[in-house]
Amino acid sequence: METLIPYAVFEIAGFTITNTVINTWIGMGLLVAGLLIVKATSPGTLDQLYEMLENLIRGLVNTDTISRYMPFLGTLIIFIFISNNLSFLPGLGSPSQDINTPITLALLVFVAVHYFGIREKGLIRYAKDSATPLVTFPFEIIGQISRTVSLSIRLFGNVISTELVVVIISQLVPIGAPIIMIALSLLTGTLQAYIFTALAGSYISSAIQSE
Repeated sequence: METLIPYAVFEIAGFTITNTVINTWIGMGLLVAGLLIVKATSPGTLDQLYEMLENLIRGLVNTDTISRYMPFLGTLIIFIFISNNLSFLPGLGSPSQDINTPITLALLVFVAVHYFGIREKGLIRYAKDSATPLVTFPFEIIGQISRTVSLSIRLFGNVISTELVVVIISQLVPIGAPIIMIALSLLTGTLQAYIFTALAGSYISSAIQSE
């Protein structure tokens, strides 16, 4: 249960470094190391993985120029997948269990949606499309805020609830059940990574499409 609660590890120049930050660094390091190993041993495998990821992202954004959105959405789904499932490694916890991580990811999506929309349409046209008709503009603002909040809470709630169920069931039924619950946690973490990225893709599609 202790791994579900973020705690301070040390401080750097007055900034508190929590176990969430440490786990995030470790996850990023493992990802980079894994990619370097695959690239060195089997470059063709890396190309196949990229094609699989590109085909997945292509189905999330309604556009013919998917290469523009691959860096953001591809990084997003990989990061969330690793964050959600990092707790399988002994001594580590999922960064997604800390509400700050889902909030940060949701804010990144919020910024990215408007960035891609402005880049595709231009600032004036994008603002005009967002405020047309003018009477619905306040509701547009409310919708932008609410979906950002919903995006963060959805990811946090699903990950933390699954981890709690795994911990409780594993303690009540220590033989056999942990394996099943770990598989359930892996499935949930993977599914949440896809859902989060799919929603981000749909928001971007809405922003770049012409009215």
